[in-house]
Amino acid sequence: MGWKKVVGTKDFNRASVILLATEFFGTLAIVFTSILTMAQQYVDQEEVQRAIDNTSSGASMEQISLGLGLVFAAVGQALGRRSVCHFNPAVTLGYCVVGELSLIMSFLFMVVQCIASAIGVYVALVLLPEKLANKHLGVPKHPHVSVLGTIVIEMLLTFIWVFLARSAESHKMMGLRDTAPLAVGATIIAAYLAAYRLTGGSMNPARSFGPALVYMDWKDHWIYWLAPFAGGVLGALTYEFFFKIGPHKEHEEAEEIAD
Repeated sequence: MGWKKVVGTKDFNRASVILLATEFFGTLAIVFTSILTMAQQYVDQEEVQRAIDNTSSGASMEQISLGLGLVFAAVGQALGRRSVCHFNPAVTLGYCVVGELSLIMSFLFMVVQCIASAIGVYVALVLLPEKLANKHLGVPKHPHVSVLGTIVIEMLLTFIWVFLARSAESHKMMGLRDTAPLAVGATIIAAYLAAYRLTGGSMNPARSFGPALVYMDWKDHWIYWLAPFAGGVLGALTYEFFFKIGPHKEHEEAEEIAD
């Protein structure tokens, strides 16, 4: 593999612009919808009284988890034919490490993902100023878990996300394109259910960066870059060296599925 391909000096073309645009709009849609979903867990006094009268309350952890996973699956399904659908710097780094994405394109992916995340949070804050003001919504916290525990949990969950994302790529090659976003979306639902109340269940540095920037809350922010990046790299390398199916084998399996 030549250095020009690794660095990506020839990546600037129309296809690259489309990839970056889909990463931007996909991440924007995911973060914006996620913030609106999480905003429903906060209720004011009037909503509390309504909840008492109607035996209902703010959004539960299960509703938030379903919302976050389903929006990823929906966006991935909609944009999957024009994009690699990372929407997450940790996934992008994993692909870069195994040579699936050049250094320049990986950097640009991460930049547009973070910008889209910040815009998504800001738009949600403008639309719901009273509900979201001073909530620092979307900034992951770990009040009941140690720093080391937070790092390990976030790393392992991101490992699973990136490993399955790489595995889903082989499904695309075998003609099972529509299963990939659903598989990753279901993984995100399970991961949020497992970790939302422990570490915030970020697994995505861009999702952490947007709220941190808008609310200017950088406490322990480094954790939500270090842990997902470590998990993403390990997930990508584990799949690449131990589970990746060669092109010939993929072709055989695709023929078996077709039959």
